[in-house]
Amino acid sequence: MGSIVEQQVSNSIIIIIKADSNLAQKVCEREEPVNTMGIVLDEQYTRILALRHRAAIDLRFVLAVTKSVNDLERIGDEASEIAKQTIELTENGISPKGYIEIHHIGNLVISMLKKIIRFI
Repeated sequence: MGSIVEQQVSNSIIIIIKADSNLAQKVCEREEPVNTMGIVLDEQYTRILALRHRAAIDLRFVLAVTKSVNDLERIGDEASEIAKQTIELTENGISPKGYIEIHHIGNLVISMLKKIIRFI
């Protein structure tokens, strides 16, 4: 899930810089699988909490994963929203192409996201 979201964010930055509608469509198509993974993971850790007697450290870990999954799902939603807005701008003749500042900011975001995913 983390790698898919990371790719969505990376692609959304490329979409803004290059106004690539085809890539934007691919990012939008990845939103549903990420949402599905979030639901599946939610069900799995709910089952873990309900069926197993865990130590406090285990519960903290499960709760941390829960929050991380929710955040990753939300990040994926935002990447898809960027893609949708880019498609809309391009269709209306307003090209977002060339926002070079986004490239620098996007690289910082991707770097932070990679660190977070490795930490999880």
